[in-house]
Amino acid sequence: MPTMSNSAETDFFKKVVPSKIFQVSNFAHVDIQHNRSIAALTDPLILGYTTDIDQIVNVLSDPVIAQYQDRLLKKAVTEISADKVDIDHIRIGLKLTQADIDSLLDSETGLLNVKTKGRSMLLSVKEDDVDSFNRGFKKSDRKPFFTRKYLLCLFGDEYRYMHIYIAEPSHPKNLREVDFNCVIECIPTRLSQQHISLMLFHFKSALKPNRYAQLVKHGLLLRLDTGYVMHGVSQLFTFATRNDKRINSYHCIPSKHYAVETAYIGDRKAKHIIVYDKVLKENKHFVQKVCKGKRIKFEKIAQDLPKIDEWFLSQAVSARIEFRDHVPKSPYPLADMEQCKSQISDLVLIRPSVIAQLPKNKLAKRAKNKKGSLVESLIGKLHKKYGSDTSQYLFEFDKAAVETAFHYQLSLLRETIFHPKPALDQPELVNYTNYVNEAAKVLDPYIRHYITKQDDPKQIVTCNNRAIYVEGSPGSGKTKLIVDRVQHLVDSGVEPKHICVLAYTSDAAEEFKQRLTASGIVDSRMYVGTFSTWCKHKFLKDKSSRPLAPNEAEDIIESLLPKNGRLAHQVEISELARLLVRVVSYKASFDKTNYSSVIDKKFKQLAPFKSEILRILKKFEKWKNENRNDFDDLLTKAREIVANNSKAIKLANRYQHIILDEVQDTNSVQWDIVERMYKAGSQLFCVGDPAQSMFEFRGANDKKLNRFNSVFKSSKVFQLIENYRSTPQIVDLANALRYRINSNYSPSVSQRGSGPLPRYKKSESFDSAVDWLIADIKRQIKSKQMNDCLVLVRYKKQRKTVIERVKAEGLDGQCRFEMLTYHGGKGLEAEHCYVFDPLFTYSLLSSKKEELCNTYVAMTRAKKYLTILASDRADAFYGSYGEGKRSPSIFSELRNEEANIFKVLR
Repeated sequence: MPTMSNSAETDFFKKVVPSKIFQVSNFAHVDIQHNRSIAALTDPLILGYTTDIDQIVNVLSDPVIAQYQDRLLKKAVTEISADKVDIDHIRIGLKLTQADIDSLLDSETGLLNVKTKGRSMLLSVKEDDVDSFNRGFKKSDRKPFFTRKYLLCLFGDEYRYMHIYIAEPSHPKNLREVDFNCVIECIPTRLSQQHISLMLFHFKSALKPNRYAQLVKHGLLLRLDTGYVMHGVSQLFTFATRNDKRINSYHCIPSKHYAVETAYIGDRKAKHIIVYDKVLKENKHFVQKVCKGKRIKFEKIAQDLPKIDEWFLSQAVSARIEFRDHVPKSPYPLADMEQCKSQISDLVLIRPSVIAQLPKNKLAKRAKNKKGSLVESLIGKLHKKYGSDTSQYLFEFDKAAVETAFHYQLSLLRETIFHPKPALDQPELVNYTNYVNEAAKVLDPYIRHYITKQDDPKQIVTCNNRAIYVEGSPGSGKTKLIVDRVQHLVDSGVEPKHICVLAYTSDAAEEFKQRLTASGIVDSRMYVGTFSTWCKHKFLKDKSSRPLAPNEAEDIIESLLPKNGRLAHQVEISELARLLVRVVSYKASFDKTNYSSVIDKKFKQLAPFKSEILRILKKFEKWKNENRNDFDDLLTKAREIVANNSKAIKLANRYQHIILDEVQDTNSVQWDIVERMYKAGSQLFCVGDPAQSMFEFRGANDKKLNRFNSVFKSSKVFQLIENYRSTPQIVDLANALRYRINSNYSPSVSQRGSGPLPRYKKSESFDSAVDWLIADIKRQIKSKQMNDCLVLVRYKKQRKTVIERVKAEGLDGQCRFEMLTYHGGKGLEAEHCYVFDPLFTYSLLSSKKEELCNTYVAMTRAKKYLTILASDRADAFYGSYGEGKRSPSIFSELRNEEANIFKVLR
């Protein structure tokens, strides 16, 4: 591990902007020693409170510290004033005409063109992606579908920004009447009134004369958040609720197992108050920015930073209260914004000195759960103890003082919005983005140390441990490694008949045979094939027809489904067949006793049709008994055989070396077989990549890989991270996905030369995306830029559509084309790869993790040219095993959070 010099260490902490803002010496009323005692409860390695709840309780119950917090909280509540409160977020809606939109989008005079030289030195404007702002869009809502987003930044600092969203009326999703089609939003706490004024003046200058005044006159106030920081007061000592007894929605972060960092009072989707640790949040936000794109957890680096233990101790603990007023059903007229009220004045807080008197076991529970109902219950008990004199146990804001303070800030903001000016005579603020970049440079040596760990393939191949697991990223040479391992075993005197190479698919098994043949080490006595065929031929001695593949099972089930009736009218037949194959696999893989319980527990979306589905599955089981077993049947029977120890030993003597490819896709039944063979004497060599686990629906279980050393004795785990397939640009995108799958996975490192950025093209529908695909392939072929091409879609129906279009256009004979599903493309590679977004269909997706793995596999097939064809839907329901949860679309999330790794096509 590199060691940081004293100067470098000093430089890093100088770059952490929040550390300077909350420097304890800035606040005369803060007691340094008491502050250190409280700040020590924040763990700088995990950027959260210590997990030692007893340590927290000891500080909360300390009478001296509690009295100190009492004084500071009272001071914060009673001395609220206009210079201490703020407007934290504002969002306004305007109703533009088509002429207004044309003016704003004009290439020469519109938003992208900052007109004067002086203003252009201060202000930059760029078009950004709008996806996240459309999350949860429904045509039934009053909210339009936004098609354009502009990012305005001061001094090149994206921390100090304004967003402008425009919904073009011509878009198919906007062919209806809406109250507004333009949104302007910013965070005033990051800007001054002059900064906001300058940005709005630029917007005004892109419109026709006097048009801005007309727009804001009839504008709407969509969101207005107000806030107040209590310096010196720790969030750990704040137990708050609201006087409004109608509030019945509460939420705490993190979970109840740890001390609360953030408490929500009210519905998070509407008006609510939030109380949180401001110092922790701001430092965490800064570090997230520093580590963005690094694909590594800060805690892995932080533990080696000198003096990091002093980081939070030098900052004044500070709790923040915010009233968040999200888009109301009836937006306020912008002209009346001064009539808005901050509901912070409704907040009541229990005195820290009273909290300190609670029994320690109850104090621990309260620290881990600050839901309003529990706080109110405690207040009720305190009322019985102290009577009507609430000042003995509560602190309450003076409503008049709160409103006076906030109305002053509102009046300033209203004047800025209605009468923006181009002047800016204030000094430049701290450039947050520059500090983030400079801090990132300081950490680069630490990051490089963690992401370049590559084990020597020669040492892996010759390792003598009885159980070996090699985690290899895409393109790292896993197939070659297996061939070399077989070669090593043969050279070491192992007879070929004792070697068993198990591939996940027949195609992969055939590739192993070809490579082993080319190396001159293949032997008819050596088994090279799939796991299921191995069990069928060698365990069960079954010479009958090959087992039923999942895609064949779908076809059989589809043939058994009624073509008319309730099912046919409410569920697409091919989609239902796909789900039922998953039900069958899940039952077999997890030893579930019957299909009814599987549907109830894991496929709740099928519950309304359960009686019909059970009849269909019964027919399917009958068909299998009369015709062919499927893979799950074979595996279950094989496991029954190796459960007999003497039979397991006999098989282990025959197959002394089991080499298992794509180990992450091994299901529970297969793991049982492997473990029993290992215990009976077989040696195990596993190769795989947990980020490519695509078959959760078939029971794939990679959890044992996380504890490989404890499951298999005399074991060793290796890692291959060097990617010889893809360019750094594609690997960077793949690592972004890999990090989302599991932040503990090591990123891949490209060993190829530089290439173009992956392209990102958004379309309104699957058909329009296919039209663009065909046109782009024609351009590539005409310019002789394409020799081979892989097109990957999520579903078989989509694949059929693409194949038909490619053939209709006569393109399939002009270069090597393959059109496959994500699953079908596993193990393949191509110079050009096009990946379609699953959201072009409304089929219910798998779990978010499984879909991330699917997408990761698809995007890592490309060698040099990767094109993503994304839907304009910003969110999706993930989780076909349950009821589905709304979550950001994987593709739009990548685009929004990893903008620099794409070339966006308009």
